[in-house]
Amino acid sequence: SYKHSTGEYGEAMEMKAPRIDRSKPPATNVVALQRADTGRRRSSPLARKMAREMGVSLDAIQGSGPQGRVMKADLLGRCARRSVADLVRGLDEYFPGGLASLSHLFLDERRRVLAEVIRATLEKLEATYRRIWEEGRKLVHDLREVDAPIPEALALVTRHVLEQQVTGFLEPLPELGAIPERVFAAVGEARALGLTLDLSPLRSVVHEAIGRVLDAVAEEPSGERVRRATALIEGARRLDIPYGHWATQNRFFQLWRERRDARDTLRPLATTLGFNLGA
Repeated sequence: SYKHSTGEYGEAMEMKAPRIDRSKPPATNVVALQRADTGRRRSSPLARKMAREMGVSLDAIQGSGPQGRVMKADLLGRCARRSVADLVRGLDEYFPGGLASLSHLFLDERRRVLAEVIRATLEKLEATYRRIWEEGRKLVHDLREVDAPIPEALALVTRHVLEQQVTGFLEPLPELGAIPERVFAAVGEARALGLTLDLSPLRSVVHEAIGRVLDAVAEEPSGERVRRATALIEGARRLDIPYGHWATQNRFFQLWRERRDARDTLRPLATTLGFNLGA
């Protein structure tokens, strides 16, 4: 015989002992966290310690250790195979008559549950915001026409809905290469109402789109490609979206030096970027 240890070394020693025949599938189909009324399952000291800390019963877990002993890997593996719903049901069965909270779940599971709750909550809020905007849109414009203050709640909803619309329109901008007119319409409506949209989160999208059109100009500095790049940069300015002006200037100046043969074609783009370059 040997002395039991409560750590990883102790489990490793136990695994050297003769193993039982586990060719037959386990007979139980009980939820991992359910309390059993039979005798206590044989388990390693480490598995028992972890089970106590997590508030989990080992009775329904099939062990892989010597003589069916439940090991740490069995405990973690059984819990990992269960869905969040299984874990919550197990908590309710293991703590009858009590309240189970997220603190009883593993950290990763807690995060996954909260992420799902946040997603569902935001979807409901988005639908509510859109409904309020659709119902109150005329009222907001009427208030603006008579120079009356827009209630803060309506102003908050209006800004949020219009920002979300613009974000949705601009997400495919790197592939489109041009800002849709719907974006200017949404921003124009906000400005007409005296509201300022926060479009700074779209900086990376616009920066990537400008980088792609400049790459296209570098590949073939045609008049059409220069016009597309110029329109995109001017559009970003109209929307007050930061796009990395200094980095864009550096990229263009490198192109200007490399493509002397195309400087006449590139000149409108140079002017848009604030350059006053000679021949």
